[in-house]
Amino acid sequence: MYLRNCIFFFATFFGSLNAQNLYQVYGNVSDSLSGEKIVSCIVLENGKPLAGTASSGNYNVQLPAGKHILEFSTVGYIKKQIEVDLQADYALHVELIFAKTLGEAVITAEKAENIAETSRIGNISIPAQAIKKIPTMFGESDVLKVLQLLPGVKPGMEGTSGLYVRGGSPDQNLILLDGTPLYNVSHLYGFFSVFNTDALNHVELTKGGFPARYGGRLSSVLDLTLKDGNMRKWRGSANLGLISSSGTVEGPIWKDKISVIVSARRTYLDALYQPLLRTASYNSYAKQGYYFYDLNGKINIRPTSKDQILLSWYSGDDKFYNNVKPNEFLYDGKIYKNEAKDELGWGNRLAAARWNHRISPKMTSSLIANFTRYQYRVYQMSNQSESNDTGVITNSFGRDFRSLVKDYGLKYDIDYNPNNKNAMKFGANIIYHQFSPGATVYKLQDDAAATKFDSTLGSSTVRAIENYVYAENDMILTPKWKVNYGLHYSQFHLKDKMYHSLQPRISARYLLPRDYAIKFSFVRMQQYIHLLTNSTIGLPTDLWVPSVKELKPEHSYQYNLGIAKTLMKKYLFTVEGYYKTMVGVLDYKNGANFYSSYEDWFKKVESGKGRSFGLEVFLQRKIGKLNGWISYTLSKTDRIFPTINFGERFPYKYDSRHNGSIVMIYDVDKKHTLGLTWVYSTGNAFTLANTQTVGVNPQGQLVQVTTFDKRNQFRGADYHRLDLMYTFHYPKKWGEVMVNAGLYNTYSRVNPFYYTIDFDSNQKKQIYRVGLFPVLPFLTFNFTFK
Repeated sequence: MYLRNCIFFFATFFGSLNAQNLYQVYGNVSDSLSGEKIVSCIVLENGKPLAGTASSGNYNVQLPAGKHILEFSTVGYIKKQIEVDLQADYALHVELIFAKTLGEAVITAEKAENIAETSRIGNISIPAQAIKKIPTMFGESDVLKVLQLLPGVKPGMEGTSGLYVRGGSPDQNLILLDGTPLYNVSHLYGFFSVFNTDALNHVELTKGGFPARYGGRLSSVLDLTLKDGNMRKWRGSANLGLISSSGTVEGPIWKDKISVIVSARRTYLDALYQPLLRTASYNSYAKQGYYFYDLNGKINIRPTSKDQILLSWYSGDDKFYNNVKPNEFLYDGKIYKNEAKDELGWGNRLAAARWNHRISPKMTSSLIANFTRYQYRVYQMSNQSESNDTGVITNSFGRDFRSLVKDYGLKYDIDYNPNNKNAMKFGANIIYHQFSPGATVYKLQDDAAATKFDSTLGSSTVRAIENYVYAENDMILTPKWKVNYGLHYSQFHLKDKMYHSLQPRISARYLLPRDYAIKFSFVRMQQYIHLLTNSTIGLPTDLWVPSVKELKPEHSYQYNLGIAKTLMKKYLFTVEGYYKTMVGVLDYKNGANFYSSYEDWFKKVESGKGRSFGLEVFLQRKIGKLNGWISYTLSKTDRIFPTINFGERFPYKYDSRHNGSIVMIYDVDKKHTLGLTWVYSTGNAFTLANTQTVGVNPQGQLVQVTTFDKRNQFRGADYHRLDLMYTFHYPKKWGEVMVNAGLYNTYSRVNPFYYTIDFDSNQKKQIYRVGLFPVLPFLTFNFTFK
């Protein structure tokens, strides 16, 4: 009933929906070889954009009776023109040919070919095939590391795949995989992301001007779409790298009706180094190692021309282990048995079922049921026993720490295009959350001391229901004015508390002379979940927690103003300024114990405010053999808390005044490609010890007392790095071999990974910079099978 009333309101208030002799042209756009849907394809007539394909690949436009020539255009494909003679509504399904040798842009900011047409601001789209052309650490293609090269996005620590967008923290990024949230997106403490590039179809990042359909986070939305699977023929690929290998296979189960794609990746560090580790430990019973893996899958079913059913899943884990398998030995007439395990692991599980349906030529719907889970675990166990003629004496200890977040969701969206001047979206979503922020099970048995202990300590499980409804419209007011406006209303239900928020969203574009476009936006965002971060530990040990009665949700206001233009039909140029305020951001109180299980988590943190503002410049070449971009960001980010840093503002730990990147890709010919990346940023902010003295504790013992400067008052050294890559394509009858060779940190800059501090006998402070990665050569092989 709510959605029906919204449709009626928007339709009657914002323009006439029907006119005589107007008909609908509707359908979908797909790849000619695989049948894969094409996202963000633009439909034009006489060079004027009429519509774009949605995530389902569907489009529709309204035209008067008569003959029309429609053009379908998107990056990476040959443009196609089709003439239609309209006397009634017309279904037109279009297939585009992939242009392997096109020298076009690898990244399009706001659908670059029509940057002055769209009303959205702060939106960046990435074709998945472009990611492999950009050099990254160890030669492993990584979508998150490519995003870090864009204006307004910071990586955090060197080599990691975290995203700090416009002064926000990682928990303020809504990361969606086929419409389902993922809570942890990194392997190996952030050095690799969980996304397998071969399985991705489309990537879109929104960092400002959020449309009403998005909610639940403050800083960004990263929307990733997996491939649906080849509907025409079986194909495959394999990648061999220094750290990991991966493989992908896709094809039709029933041609043009049912397809499947499966992609897997795993490291082999444990297999390669296991013999060395065993030798170094002098213990044949010891087994030590680390590995991570990813497994993606998707089934695509098209029962009718109006329906599509998609079943997606993802599984991924990291695991460190140091185990001593059961062993026994005889000594002095007694039998001794030993066994020990030390394990650290984290991982995601995701499953989603989606039904896309065309209700009418003007209206489509999408229904998603999904499940997502993230778990972090530390497990320690030690068993020792002594056997003799009188019996067995056992001494055992066990500690099992777990942190868990689990979601069950149901989402329904409607796209309604009453005419070419209005593109409406309506929807509702409900999520059942289950949070276990951290509980430890202790088990102890000591027969010699007649002691036995079995107990669980830590925070109790919190259950909550989050729901929202939204309505938005992308409207052409005049030939110069275009506006996207909407409302997002959300609720968060706890056992003893309910929070709610009404969030207005608006972004607009005004065309200036000479095809310049000025854009602005205002958005309010609300976030009901938080990430408790210990700055001295890698991200996987951090804890996801909900807003509770004692701790209110986060919310933000963001203002954006920018100008955009396509220069000489070759270059895309944007300048954007933003100002963002955040309320309810969290930080640990001074002296809080991260690992303590004796105190509720909300008693360890303090709620404060944040602020970020800056200027972003983006220049991209999108045509020719040489393409790439230059980006620059000037920004300032700070935080303020009532009792931290004496109640004064202090720089956010990843505040960096200047950030820039240069990305260049040169296609020498069909077989040879050169890639270059250079990045620069001013140093991050740190808190360092000021003095060290000797004092006496309440027990009368001498202890070392360290005092600290104000929070984050020390500024680290500047960061800069050059990466180079050469790619050789070798075509074969059965497919293609692609070899990537390159250098990470080519001139071996000692960039700071962390700092240490020491004091001499005169209490003079000595600061030492510790780097992690010198110059690193890499070599990877990619095999594609037709």
